[in-house]
Parts: sequence; C-alpha cells; structure tokens
Amino acid sequence: MSNRENSVTISVEDGQVSEAVIRAISRVNGVDPLDIDTPLYDTIDPDALNRLFQPTVSTNRDIKSRVRFTMAGCEVTITDNQVVAAKLLSPVDT
Repeated sequence: MSNRENSVTISVEDGQVSEAVIRAISRVNGVDPLDIDTPLYDTIDPDALNRLFQPTVSTNRDIKSRVRFTMAGCEVTITDNQVVAAKLLSPVDT
C-alpha cells in the first residue's frame, strides 16, 4: 500500500470500532494494516473501545461520546455516529 491521504473518515462496520481505527490509520500512513508499527492495545484498550461505541437499541442518548487519541503519527477521533476519523499530524504536532 502506498497511497497516503492526509485525513480519512471511515464508517464502522459490524460494530468493530477498533478495526475501523486500524483501517483509518493504515490509509493515512499509506501502509498495510499489518505493517503499523504500534499495536492498538499499546495506545488504548480495543475491547473497551468496542464496548464504548457498541450500537444500542436506541440512538437517542443524553450523553454523546467522543474519544480522541494519537497513534502512529495520527490524531484519531471516534464519535457516537459510528465514524472514525484519522488525520496525519505534522512533525510539529507530534
């Protein structure tokens, strides 16, 4: 994989937020998901992440969730609407 994008937004499929995070980071870095240097679990607990954003019967919630962290040179943002956004950080941002 060599196509590199400065930012990418991915919809979560099958309720697996952690997999969407890996796909987004790999696309921003232009590498295969298996070639990401830092494992997700070194940054954040993937199981907890999946549980936090697990789809519910009701889409109306009083509290809106958003998680933001940095990993593999990217700022990753996950929101309640099952979207993962990854943005490549400049060397000054890291």
